Amino acid sequence: MKVDWENVGIKKMAAIISEHLKKNGIEAVLVGGACVSIYSDNKYISYDIDLITTSSIKTIIPVLEQLGFKNTGGRLFKNPKCKFLIDFVAPPVSIGDAPVSEF
Repeated sequence: MKVDWENVGIKKMAAIISEHLKKNGIEAVLVGGACVSIYSDNKYISYDIDLITTSSIKTIIPVLEQLGFKNTGGRLFKNPKCKFLIDFVAPPVSIGDAPVSEF
């Protein structure tokens, strides 16, 4: 897949990353500031894509490397051509302190 990472917006990037993970058997949910950026039509700007998954980072590393993202240690991934980071935050998906189990 050829992506212009230097000019991709957060909504498009979230879609590309989510779809690529899904195609490789990794279910992930977009959370955090990127959701607010998308919902507010970029009135709030986030420079990372926060995702929650139950898959291990070890499983995720080779999948994101296919798109040029390298693990920087722990839960973060960076592509030098992209202004957004990818951050895998700990599960569960929650609203406040209440875990969400159905989507």
